[in-house]
Amino acid sequence: MAANKPVPVVGSGVTVGRNSILQRLDMASWQTSSKVEAVANAVEALVSADPTDKAIVFSQYRTMLDLVEWRLRGLKGVEVVKLMGDMPLSERRSVLAAFKANPAIKVILMSLKAGGEGLNLQEANHVFLLEPWWNPAVEMQAVHRAYRIGQLKAVHATRFITRESVEEKMLQLQEKKQLVFEGTMDGSSSSLAKLTAEDLAFLFHS
Repeated sequence: MAANKPVPVVGSGVTVGRNSILQRLDMASWQTSSKVEAVANAVEALVSADPTDKAIVFSQYRTMLDLVEWRLRGLKGVEVVKLMGDMPLSERRSVLAAFKANPAIKVILMSLKAGGEGLNLQEANHVFLLEPWWNPAVEMQAVHRAYRIGQLKAVHATRFITRESVEEKMLQLQEKKQLVFEGTMDGSSSSLAKLTAEDLAFLFHS
């Protein structure tokens, strides 16, 4: 079986594995999406506002991270690294060390599963979430990778939601789940009062 060696994407300066979506697309004619462009604009804005700022970009989809990586590498003054859950431990450590120590690296792309508990990335003060998850606690855990003891800057967390899509409905479901959590775990009667009988039926019978 052939080894999964990294190969360059012609004309992009990006090196990716053979299982990357970039190997299956004609990048010379590929048209970017509004979400990918929104992420690129946000990264450009944070670098312009403060060159010392860094960002974590979370997605649950490898293909999305590949496309965002390709787009961000086209930005002037922006270096990018990527951390995936299936990376060998030595490679993960190398990526994290580079992000922490190299001021030229502005963005770390990360799968949500790779950004689990115990990972401290307070070098970043921006967190971008590219899709909503069914469980809002997973998103909060992702944000907390930057919002840790030792963080000296205000942390800005941004969700990117596609309008009039299933993502909007997932966001509404998250809000309802959060109200249930606040009402049952924190004893917030005002949170439970915001839920209708239909909301509760949707949550517990879906």
